[in-house]
Order: sequence, then structure tokens, then C-alpha cells
Amino acid sequence: MLCALLQRNEVVCVGSVYGSTLVQAIRFFEDYWKELCSNIRRGQLSAWISDTGCINSLSLILNKLNPELADLIEDICNAKSWEGIIKKVWPGTKCIDAVVTGSMAQYIPMLEFYCGGLPLVSKYYASSEGLLGINLKPLSKPCDTCYTLVPNMAYFEFLPVHENNEEERSKKEVIEVVDLVNVKLGQCYELVVTTFIGLYRYKVGDILKVTGYHNNAPQFQFVRRKDAFLSIDSEKTAEDELAEGIL
Repeated sequence: MLCALLQRNEVVCVGSVYGSTLVQAIRFFEDYWKELCSNIRRGQLSAWISDTGCINSLSLILNKLNPELADLIEDICNAKSWEGIIKKVWPGTKCIDAVVTGSMAQYIPMLEFYCGGLPLVSKYYASSEGLLGINLKPLSKPCDTCYTLVPNMAYFEFLPVHENNEEERSKKEVIEVVDLVNVKLGQCYELVVTTFIGLYRYKVGDILKVTGYHNNAPQFQFVRRKDAFLSIDSEKTAEDELAEGIL
């Protein structure tokens, strides 16, 4: 955060992997901006920071008094409202880069408040298994975000998912895996991957919905994590349904 403030005019994108993490970072800034401004004003780190690597790295850019920059940031942060704070502190910012689909959609209102009209961009569909897909229209609204799977990143297969009575149906019928070219528009699937690093028919645990095509390549929207349910008695509420009800 301190590095970003010292080089505020060089920042063109503010982001994190997930929208929740970015909101946490902004709230950290909201709690500690006075201390950060003090560091900039004095050209010194706070005394409680003792990590040698951190001190040595920051000394390369935090090497002089900079009261003008400290005053500027203080004036911005002392405003009555923090609406649009990202654009005010980092005026060169072009977009907010973070995953705001699925359960992360709950953070969209907060990010829109802080970002001052900047587009919320979710560029990639990735997981610990690898980079799986890309968003070909990164400036689309979060609710319209869809991903095109990259076929040379892994071998993709799909388990059809019945959103209604999923558990009961799965007990009665044998679910056949389909490949990428045989998925159906509007159908939900659980993603299965075989990767170059040795995962074989591994269930990623994501539920995806086919929303369209780019040329002949199907495009998917992230729906929810599999088995992410609120279960009360015999009633089960899926993660996306719960989020929609709360919002």
C-alpha cells in the first residue's frame, strides 16, 4: 500500500485475486492512512516494522521527506465521504481487476462505491488447477461476465448438473460425462479437468452454465461452488440463491 501511494501517478490498475480481498485492502487503508502519510512525510517506516527485507526494499523509494505528497493524500482521505477514493488517490487508474462473480458478487456495491465509476474487470477464470479460461469482453458488466475455456490449457469434461432435485436425480440415473464440443446452451455442468501436471479427471468443484459461443467455442458463466449449500432440515439453499436473497 505504501509503495502504491509513493508511486500514485504510475498506478494504472488496482486489483486483487478476489473482490473480498480488495475490499479488505481498502478498509486497511481506511484504518491506517494517517500512519502511511506519516511515513511519507518523514521518509521513514514506522518503528514497529522490523523485517529487514521489507525495510531494505522500501528504502529504495522511501528515501526522502515528501510532505507535499503526504498533505495531498491527507486532504483526499479527510473528505466526508470515501466515495470514489480509488480514482482520487490513484488518478491514472483505468480499471479494477478482481473476481466479482459467484459469491464475490456481494462485494460489487462496495467496490462500485470506492472505485468512482471505474469498470470492474474479471479477466481470467483460474483455480489452483491452472488458468482455465479468459474473459473475451473484460469491460462487460459483472453480471454478464462469461469465460471462454482455453482448450490447450487442459482437457475439459463436464458432468451435467440438474439444479432442481440434483441429489435425488443423481441417485436414479447414471450421469454421462460430455466433452467441450457437446455441451448444451443453458445447461449447468460441473467442470472436470485432466491437466499436463498429472491431474486425471479431477473435479474442480465449480458449477458452470453455458451462456453462449465465441465462434464454435462455448462460453461459460460461473454459477457457484458444488455442494455450497445452506442446509436446514430437508431444505437446501444453494450459494448463489442465498446471495441473491440477501442482496
